[in-house]
Amino acid sequence: MEQKNYNTISQRLAADKVITLLKKFPELTQFSETLISLHLKGYLIGGTIRDLMLQRPIKDIDIAINTNPKNFLKKFNQKIKGHIVCLDQEYQIYRFIIKDRRHFDISPLKGDDILQDLVERDFTVNAMAISLNEIVSSKGPALIDPCRGVKDIADGIIKMVTNKVFRNDPLRILRAFRLSGHLHFTIDGKTEFLIYRDKELLKNVAPERIREELFMLFSLSECKDILIALLNQDIITDLLMQKFPQEKKERQKNLLGKGTSMVHNLEMSLLNLPSSTIAEGKKLDELFSQIIGHQTTCKPLLKLAALLLPIYDSEKNNEKSEDFILHSLDSLLKSLCLTNSQQKYVLSCLKSHREVIELFQKNSTSPKYFYRFFHNFGEAGLGALMLSMAKIKTEKIPSESINTFEEFINTIIRFYFDWQKVGRRPLLDGNFLVNYFHLPQGPIIGELINYLQEARAEGKIIDKKEAINLAKQFLEQR
Repeated sequence: MEQKNYNTISQRLAADKVITLLKKFPELTQFSETLISLHLKGYLIGGTIRDLMLQRPIKDIDIAINTNPKNFLKKFNQKIKGHIVCLDQEYQIYRFIIKDRRHFDISPLKGDDILQDLVERDFTVNAMAISLNEIVSSKGPALIDPCRGVKDIADGIIKMVTNKVFRNDPLRILRAFRLSGHLHFTIDGKTEFLIYRDKELLKNVAPERIREELFMLFSLSECKDILIALLNQDIITDLLMQKFPQEKKERQKNLLGKGTSMVHNLEMSLLNLPSSTIAEGKKLDELFSQIIGHQTTCKPLLKLAALLLPIYDSEKNNEKSEDFILHSLDSLLKSLCLTNSQQKYVLSCLKSHREVIELFQKNSTSPKYFYRFFHNFGEAGLGALMLSMAKIKTEKIPSESINTFEEFINTIIRFYFDWQKVGRRPLLDGNFLVNYFHLPQGPIIGELINYLQEARAEGKIIDKKEAINLAKQFLEQR
């Protein structure tokens, strides 16, 4: 980009872009007015400016202010009612959430002023700012760009701000790869050298922060190329294979390489969800978009499961038992600080995907088998369907077999949605069975309910009267 064009874009950015931003986030005007009234300074920073430049959708706003964010938000909350959440106590980073779930992440300025703040940031594309105090002025705000981030955006480059960028925070190594894949930018050569130099420092990063960065990576619609780049640098291997020291380095890379292919095939399936109708596909996407644990949906967890799936399957090819592999995987997930519900989901998807393949191989298409499957694994069973499909495609079997398997998956999904409509609540519940048949409380109640539910899944009973008659037969035969 020529210097003249660069300067023109820099000067023109606010005028061209901020009006659009204010329409989507009118609260920014109130932020500006509140800052001015309190004689404070605030700035739109980082990813907000970057995405504004690239005309990408902006989901949240990053703001830096020259005071304690918590104290400021308490006063701002008197003007616009919202919910204040502390994201990082040590660095005083707070999130302000308004009623439609849009949010603003507020942090204190690093250093004495905005210029010092920007030169301490990670990459040039994130080291730009716009003064919030100026957005309501007649002149409009100017872009603050000391590291020439506009030029690097135009050139499609991820470039470090300083040589100490990764030593100051090694997590930025993962962020560099994620941003590169997310924006389809190239990592600058010098930045790549520093990644190689400092990658060992990642072991010093808190596991919670590693987890969050991995989940952000897996939240992208396509992350295969990022995983390949991390694999080539041995970064993802060092992060995920620590609980499998019995595997040689080359073997570790091969397992994760195969897992990367499974992640890719899973992503393709998630983009084209198997379903008989548009409504079913939409509902399936909603189910995979549900939150599990702390602010994480099923999709990143499913991708993590796909990446780990070859490790889970590795017990078939060596002397290690399934229990040993599951214990090691459980230890890995704990070390990444996944919540209990997240660990359970990943492990359930891994375990139940084999049952899907076994049902297919045995041509078990009876609804009672599908009922048992979802009764045992719940909505993790849906994740297992996607995992099993990714695995089948990765194994490179004939396309005719893949098509047959996809039809089988569609059959199970149709059963799931049909069952949600009619069969979630038993025709006869436990209290009814105890009182009507004078049964004692105990395992027999659960056995009888499951027996009736299987019969209902197969269409053998459709109402309460038929369920009572079948229950009598069940009890008479015991």
